[in-house]
Amino acid sequence: MECPQLILAVHDVLVTFSLIEVINDMVSEGKGRLFRRKDGKYLIYVPLSLAEDSMFPFKTNSSVKLKVSFKLGEDKLTISKWTETADE
Repeated sequence: MECPQLILAVHDVLVTFSLIEVINDMVSEGKGRLFRRKDGKYLIYVPLSLAEDSMFPFKTNSSVKLKVSFKLGEDKLTISKWTETADE
């Protein structure tokens, strides 16, 4: 099967990219780390290349509240934007 292509005109020169090459330039995963600090708190490190990707779902200059959850028996975390409810 042939890969779909994206064709752009740049200064009257046609440039052809395979869509796989364009998609691979985006960073949708990276090697992070879970730290336990001396004060007992835990921090999750997100790689800079992932956090600064234009498609990264959380935009912030300082901090953003997140919901972190997991399912019993699975070895992965789900991180989503925290939404305030009326009783919080």
